[in-house]
Amino acid sequence: MRGRFVIHSPNWLGDVVMFLPAWRAWRDAHREDEVHVVAKARVAALWRLAADIDRLVVLDDGIAGMRRATAALRALRPFSAISAPSSLRSALLLRLGGASSIRGTIGQCRTPLIGERVSLLGLEDAHQSLEYARIMGVEGSPLPPPSAAIDHARLPSPPALPDGDFLAILPGAARGGSKRWPPERFAAVAARAIDAGLAASAVVCGTQGERAECDSVAAALGSRATNLCGATGLPALAAVLAKSRAVLSNDSGGMHLATAVGAPVVAVFGLTDPDKTGPLGRAAVVAAQGVPHSRAIPRESAAAESALRSVSPESVFDALATLLGK
Repeated sequence: MRGRFVIHSPNWLGDVVMFLPAWRAWRDAHREDEVHVVAKARVAALWRLAADIDRLVVLDDGIAGMRRATAALRALRPFSAISAPSSLRSALLLRLGGASSIRGTIGQCRTPLIGERVSLLGLEDAHQSLEYARIMGVEGSPLPPPSAAIDHARLPSPPALPDGDFLAILPGAARGGSKRWPPERFAAVAARAIDAGLAASAVVCGTQGERAECDSVAAALGSRATNLCGATGLPALAAVLAKSRAVLSNDSGGMHLATAVGAPVVAVFGLTDPDKTGPLGRAAVVAAQGVPHSRAIPRESAAAESALRSVSPESVFDALATLLGK
């Protein structure tokens, strides 16, 4: 008998990408079922690139957004639900929408709403993708890379790109200075990579809030760089990353997006812990050594910036060359 499920997506871009391996494994085990995904507006664009979803319900901010999403879910009853986020709001939405049962973690004042309770004990040192595997009930199954969940035919045509292989450079990070390697070092690695024949040029991408970092990298590379800062929404950025020879990035949502489209990634980590939230798929991490890593750090931290500065351009270039087999 065909079942009907509603999956509440994680709420942040990087979290969604780390969720995709568990989602793909779960979906493969439920091929005959009808599956709907609830996602906040800020990550809905990524879910529109995913395969095998019967319907996407967008959860807008505020009470009005909650009411619209609840009404959409009520039209789907009956259904079983899985809540990837640990928030009260996600469980409340599913319950108000008419879920007959909800699977997820407890706490956050939502324990009475969760019928199938999942404990993350024993995963304290595991990658976040394995937490999602337990929540989805596929723990122990082989997890595919995030790119296995994406329908590449849905990627839009990218903006005008330079001829030849290019490196995509993502010098920003939404979490602020605590996760931003100095832009001049990104430029140094890209220049050396171009000189070594690993790529013909560089394409610099970022949001308007990352304009200073993007402009700095592009200016340092001159005619060898194309600056697309502020010119790519999520789907267009995904298309650019998918066309790249490789991606140089901070620990950011863009880093995870690159793995979702199958691009090789070299990521720079300071105080954040790559064992918990590092990139999946074909990727290499260059992390600060001799520092205590943490899952969460403040947006601005002198210690984090110092740790990032300890990562040398030489070590990042070496990781890039090794990743590309050169």
